[in-house]
Amino acid sequence: MADKDFAHIESAHFEKDGGLSSSSKSMVITLLATVFAIVCFGTGFYMGEQHGIEASKGKKQEALIAKLEKQQQELQALKADAKKWQQQEANTSQVGELTFYNELPDQSINPEPLDNQPKTKNNSAFLDKLEAELAKKQDKEKALIATEQKLEDIIQAQLKNTSRTFKIQVASFTTKADAERFLPKLTALGIPAEVQRVDISGRGIYYRVYSRSYQKEQEAMQAKRLIKQKLNIDGLMIQNG
Repeated sequence: MADKDFAHIESAHFEKDGGLSSSSKSMVITLLATVFAIVCFGTGFYMGEQHGIEASKGKKQEALIAKLEKQQQELQALKADAKKWQQQEANTSQVGELTFYNELPDQSINPEPLDNQPKTKNNSAFLDKLEAELAKKQDKEKALIATEQKLEDIIQAQLKNTSRTFKIQVASFTTKADAERFLPKLTALGIPAEVQRVDISGRGIYYRVYSRSYQKEQEAMQAKRLIKQKLNIDGLMIQNG
């Protein structure tokens, strides 16, 4: 009995001095697990941060590319506007015979000293040439106006000397009474009319109803259309003169 107790005591003492207890092992395992978790967390955080930085760089690059493309489009639009402006300037320089538009860009635009005689002479020569060009253009315009006025006078004189008139033959009757009874129908349409006696060889006497005479063919055509519309009669337009 004494031996058994001695062995038990020795065994317990041996476990206490030479080996780790179960609680110590648990603490070591827990510590190692904590360290491993911290390492994993740090690694994951670093990888996530790097991934976020790369994504941010990608977005910044896309925004920069979009900005550059927009600036390039604006530059193209400015170039197109400049080209249109140059074309307009070129067209302006070709108006009429004022060649000073072409020579003007060659003149100096910087203020020159008042005592610079050669350049003052050049400017005077340019102004004299400009005045001569303007006077030449004005003379041509006056001559053109005079020519147009002469043509207008000729046309008006021809119109005054023209004796052409237009009238519409609306109907023809064998008796004067029938012709006169037809006149109120035209008068109701606002078309003054008259009866004319006509002797047709081989056929006898007829009484024709005519509208009044019109100075313009267009007015006669309007009366003809009105007679067709209201009375269903195709009048015959007759030109006199």
